[in-house]
Amino acid sequence: MSMLPSSRLGNTGAVLTATFVRHRGGRDHIYVTRADGTEVHWQFPASGDGLPHDLVHLVVESGLEMRDGFWGLIDRGADVAVVDNEPTLVRGGRPLVEDTAFDGDGLRAAEAAVGGLGPPGDGVQRGYVIPAAYVPPELAAVRLRLLDLQRDWAALPDRGSITVSFG
Repeated sequence: MSMLPSSRLGNTGAVLTATFVRHRGGRDHIYVTRADGTEVHWQFPASGDGLPHDLVHLVVESGLEMRDGFWGLIDRGADVAVVDNEPTLVRGGRPLVEDTAFDGDGLRAAEAAVGGLGPPGDGVQRGYVIPAAYVPPELAAVRLRLLDLQRDWAALPDRGSITVSFG
């Protein structure tokens, strides 16, 4: 399942692909092939029927064309490792935040965008919904994609997967 055609993003070449594998009763997995062909994978705590946080990031960052967020960093060689019992972006085994040359503005912007869009249906549960006329088309498309993926993820059998592209 691809979020957007790569040509829509101004990229007609290779793109990053991420396959999210659901392991009911265990840790879920992400298998990534970067645009340059290198691969990385990691596990994450099961999210039950809720969308994995990293999948929400991929959809939001791709849909809003955010190239310097979590998935842009992964595509440019960052990895995910557990540091002090927390998933952490690393490069060369060292947390990115410890690198004085690291500019985390894009990552913070991506976190804000993911937090602002929230889980599908979150606004409805809190009693408010922004009227469709006031939602930019890009946000509306991202929200619809998240809703579709939420249904797909919840219906996955054990070891079922969803593959999404970024780039």
